[in-house]
Amino acid sequence: MRKLTAYFIPFFIGMILNVSAYAQVNYDNMVSTFHSSLAKDVDGNFRIWGEKTMPNGTGSFLTPTIINTTSFPSLTGTPLMATAGSYGKNFIQHILLTSDDKLWAWGDNNAVIGSGGTAFNSISLPSGVTASKVAMLFATYQTLVITTKDSTVWVKTQNNDMRGDNGTGTGWAQVKKNSSTFLTGIVAVRGCPSALIALDKNGNLWTWGMKTWQAGGSSISNSYATSMTQPSGESGIEMIGATGSLGQATYYVLYNNGHLWAVGDNNSRQLGQFNTNYYSGWKQPLYSNVSTDVMNDIEWISPQEHDNTYYFINVIKSGTGELWNWGQESGSDLGRGQQAGYNNSSSLNPGAPTNFATGSNADIIKVESGGHTTMILRKCEKNFGYVGHRILGSMGNGSDAEAPENSFNFTTAPMQIAGAITTPTIRNDVSQTFCAGSTISLVGQPAGGSFAVVAGGTGTATINGNQITLQVPAP
Repeated sequence: MRKLTAYFIPFFIGMILNVSAYAQVNYDNMVSTFHSSLAKDVDGNFRIWGEKTMPNGTGSFLTPTIINTTSFPSLTGTPLMATAGSYGKNFIQHILLTSDDKLWAWGDNNAVIGSGGTAFNSISLPSGVTASKVAMLFATYQTLVITTKDSTVWVKTQNNDMRGDNGTGTGWAQVKKNSSTFLTGIVAVRGCPSALIALDKNGNLWTWGMKTWQAGGSSISNSYATSMTQPSGESGIEMIGATGSLGQATYYVLYNNGHLWAVGDNNSRQLGQFNTNYYSGWKQPLYSNVSTDVMNDIEWISPQEHDNTYYFINVIKSGTGELWNWGQESGSDLGRGQQAGYNNSSSLNPGAPTNFATGSNADIIKVESGGHTTMILRKCEKNFGYVGHRILGSMGNGSDAEAPENSFNFTTAPMQIAGAITTPTIRNDVSQTFCAGSTISLVGQPAGGSFAVVAGGTGTATINGNQITLQVPAP
């Protein structure tokens, strides 16, 4: 039997939020660097914790802390988007967009952009771009990218080829296809420290940067956005991403049909081919060392994209919610148990982690790859799961101690991410499924009314005071 307990409290019902676990998830509702994280919760708040997350740019929040005028006294406007970039421990910078047309930066100056110091301070948006026009904000080491709602792309970077306009300098650059034609129609831009990849509204791919792959030739530098060849027979792109460093770049493309493809560098097995050969043409990552055992059932990808150190990717299988990953494991950040050393790495073929402190590798609805960590959200867990190097509050559990987390640990902090709710709330307009053993409070308005609670199937109900327990037979 499965038990659901409900409490009746005649007072007030707040807004209920119910969204598809995948269709509504934004790329950046969770962002992790080497030892810090940002998350947008279901109430629209941005929470931050880990290394150098305090507004002075040196201190560390040990638990997920809302970015507001209490924790960040200099803040003006309403936070809209957040991102970050890093290069290992001790070099990290966080970026925040607010409604009053400001970008804020704090942490190590030049880890992403030059901001004039370590403390929380504002910098300007590109000329003619307001906060209300920003559709996506993405950062990696030494590069910040804005995709606008009118589908243009702006880059602020410390590396000329990453500008995308064949220009020089660290000011804002609008990306071009050539000397006279701007890149337009773009709906998403992702990347790594050496290359950026963009998706346009017609399903075409573009790339530029210091080390790019056109999926048909050797890697080259491209100071303008260049069209990429796509895998034969595929259409309808769901997600794009990349992992790498200033000298490496590996691209990933996930299609709506669940087919995952990759191209580029492979010295750390990041292509998932059970070898270390680079490929200039698209290859599908493999479940085993059999060429036909390809990944055709993936629903979410998270390449390690914000840090300059290690190359790896986490993905979620459709149907089961099983986590798979491959590439460089360091400090146990893949949960595979092959490399626990903080300053060492081991190159792993694709595999499914089995190291979970509680529960199993199933029902995972969101994963975020950090530079030295992996975070997951799992159905019916109120806390997020964490594996990898724990230090300076990076696990969000209130401790600044350094310790290895060799298994996915859920003794972290409660976190309901916008678009990826793990513990459902009640609605009265649809039938819903709830986690077995959960306790749900029903709070009514106005006082003096009543609720009707119906157990699904052949379930029975017992009442004890204001508590009703539903016993529902297991299927």
